[in-house]
Amino acid sequence: MTGQESITAKAGTFQTYIIETTQAVRNTKDPTVNSEITIRTWFSPEINHWVKRNTVRRRRGILVRNDTIELTEYGRKSTQ
Repeated sequence: MTGQESITAKAGTFQTYIIETTQAVRNTKDPTVNSEITIRTWFSPEINHWVKRNTVRRRRGILVRNDTIELTEYGRKSTQ
């Protein structure tokens, strides 16, 4: 966990914990081609789900992809 933040998405406003993970990816055919993927997730314990997620991929230090997705709606399943 790297912090806490209030996030507003289409689904509403939530108090979240920020969780950041980094992965190193190596190409088995060419070990000189290495990538790094950083995923930053804003998780809300109130709904037990992520509210926002940002994924950044760099290859040899150059930005290849930067995607952000946000929660648009949520609901609880009926127990009936």
